[in-house]
Amino acid sequence: MSIKAKLQLGFGFLGLLILCTALIGWLGMRKSDTNLHHIVYDTHAKLDLNTTLLNAVNTLSHDINTMVMLDDVELIKDTENHLLAAQLSYDHAWKTLNALPASEDEKALFEKIAAASLIAGNLHSRVTTLALANRDDEANAFIVKTATPWLAQWQEALNKNSEFQQARIAQNAEMTQSTTASFMVALAVCALALLVCGCLVFYTLINNMMSIIHHVKQTTQAIAQGDLSVKLDVTTDDELGELLRPISVLQHILRSFTQDIQTLVDASQQGALTRRAEAGETVGEWKKIILGVNTILDEAVGPINAQAITLQKIADGDFGARITAEFNGEHNRIKNAINNVADIIEQSTQEIQRQNWIKTGLSELSERIRGDMSLADLTYQVVSYLAGYVNAQIGAMYLWNDAEKKLVLTGSYAYEFRKNLSQHFALGESVVGQVGLEKRFILLTNLPDDYARITSSIGQVLPRNILVLPILHEGELKGVLELGSLDTFSQQSLDLLHLAIESIGMAIIVAEAVTRTQTLLENSQQLAQRLQIQQDELQKTNEELEQQARVLQESEQRLQKQHEELQQTNEELEE
Repeated sequence: MSIKAKLQLGFGFLGLLILCTALIGWLGMRKSDTNLHHIVYDTHAKLDLNTTLLNAVNTLSHDINTMVMLDDVELIKDTENHLLAAQLSYDHAWKTLNALPASEDEKALFEKIAAASLIAGNLHSRVTTLALANRDDEANAFIVKTATPWLAQWQEALNKNSEFQQARIAQNAEMTQSTTASFMVALAVCALALLVCGCLVFYTLINNMMSIIHHVKQTTQAIAQGDLSVKLDVTTDDELGELLRPISVLQHILRSFTQDIQTLVDASQQGALTRRAEAGETVGEWKKIILGVNTILDEAVGPINAQAITLQKIADGDFGARITAEFNGEHNRIKNAINNVADIIEQSTQEIQRQNWIKTGLSELSERIRGDMSLADLTYQVVSYLAGYVNAQIGAMYLWNDAEKKLVLTGSYAYEFRKNLSQHFALGESVVGQVGLEKRFILLTNLPDDYARITSSIGQVLPRNILVLPILHEGELKGVLELGSLDTFSQQSLDLLHLAIESIGMAIIVAEAVTRTQTLLENSQQLAQRLQIQQDELQKTNEELEQQARVLQESEQRLQKQHEELQQTNEELEE
């Protein structure tokens, strides 16, 4: 039989004893309560009411004797009212007393009291009538002969009722004491039996529990020493089986936990840092331990992953990638080192990009202005390319005219010619002339409203920044470049423009030479054309002269022939 069954049997027996004890106590308490009810609610109530009746009778007797002694009618009437009040108090108490349950003996006493009260209750009316009529002698005689005996009989009946009620109280008190004594004896016996049975039950329980505890102690000691292979008999249905089943679960959890830890160690040795222990089947603190181990791995792997991701981004060309997560200790030191390296790489890359951007701009500009071209074509190519490359929305280029001693607008980009804007500037005149005079660049911001605007098909806007640079060649002023932008000119744009000035100056020299060559070529061609025309005219004249010569020769031949004929004729005539 299991401890549970034994406990149920023992405690069932103890419960039966307790039930019997409670039943005996309930019966005793019920009987005591009944006696107490008779004592308190019946007997004492009857005794109190009897006392009220007796007091009322004594008041009637006293007031009747007093009324005879009074001569004042008002006092007699007051005494009569007092008698009526006492009579009302008596009637109320008597009515209440009759309403309570009564024994046969009490009913016999109540009949005597009722008979006495019926006769003596009308005595005060007779005495009052005689007193109001000043018939004191007759009233005294009535009191002595009639009223006093009946009042005494009335009082005697009430006194007997009081004695009876007091006897009842004593009897009920004795019965209550007897019942209480019996109840205490029965309660003591039941308590002793309950104590003995309880000791037996607890002895049996402790004996079985000590046996179970000894077995569990041996099992838990083996598990505590690391022997997780100990066999546990969890097939029994008694308390031992119920106690060993949780230990078996604990053994299984420890075995799984050990296997998970070994798996994590093997995975770490193989570099599989994403492997985690499964905490799905565990509960309570065991689950917290497994989750804690996983958290330790996450705390170690998290910084490594963040570092790997950032380094991969840098390797892929994202030089702005940084480790932004907050770490502690050595992880934070490694994070700062990687971020510092990324800063250096980003700065170096930006500088390389800046140099490449400048080199590309200079190379493309040189490609644009290479070859033989006029100054107009050169200035357009320069201002249009540089405006687009440095993100300027408007531009103009002025060349120095040595003959006029002025800077003349030669090429422009998105520039709107207006009547109020001059296209020729002497040295020192306006910003363009001042740059040409000082031979250094000027950067303008907060331009006035009447400045040249950037115009499109949908509107006009005032540039926010104007950059004016002198174009020099070996220190000699060759022109001025003016660019306007809605944005601020970057430093690399300024560096590009300063480096491009020399190439532009050389290109202007070449273009001027080309222009002079083209001018000389055009002049030579024009001269050749004029010479060809003159030669054609001379040839035509020669041909005309030759024709005239042939005509003269023919005329001369004709004249010669005529001369010969004439000479022959003359000879003939002479003959």
